[in-house]
Amino acid sequence: VVDPAGDWWGGVLEEDTAEAERALLVELWSVLDGFDQVLAWNGDRFDFPVLWSRSKRHGILVHAPTLLWLDYLSLFRRMNTTAESGDEKQSFELGRVATAVLGETKADLDASKSWEFWAAGGADRERLFEYNVRDSDLMRLIEGRTGYADLHQEVCRVCSTLPDSRGLDGTNYVEGYL
Repeated sequence: VVDPAGDWWGGVLEEDTAEAERALLVELWSVLDGFDQVLAWNGDRFDFPVLWSRSKRHGILVHAPTLLWLDYLSLFRRMNTTAESGDEKQSFELGRVATAVLGETKADLDASKSWEFWAAGGADRERLFEYNVRDSDLMRLIEGRTGYADLHQEVCRVCSTLPDSRGLDGTNYVEGYL
């Protein structure tokens, strides 16, 4: 979790047990309790459903509906109508967007092998952790450069809709404004 100031919290699953996963999830929900809005790159298709289903599986009662869940990939795609580079227009993969917008890259790690890195422990597990922190921070830096989440929030305020992923639907903008 990276906040707008760049301060972050992160946890690592200490062992492959239900108890360890539950403890990590409880701690994460405690951290998220300090926020109104949660952003994740491709969050609607991966991060959010996984977080909710794993929490439900462990019987963790959370107030997910009280948070605004915004898929930053969907927001970026919607707002990025004036892409300048060909790469930015062709791919919305976080690494390519970070390179196009910031001139920065993701950490060098094959994310398809996340389990192997975690299972190896030690330095490999630390590299996986740093990879995830870097991804979170890249989103913060992209937002700092583009201001898309702030713009979305203001449009939603004017149009009387919530600044979450559902609020990205242009119909909500129009109907709410009318």
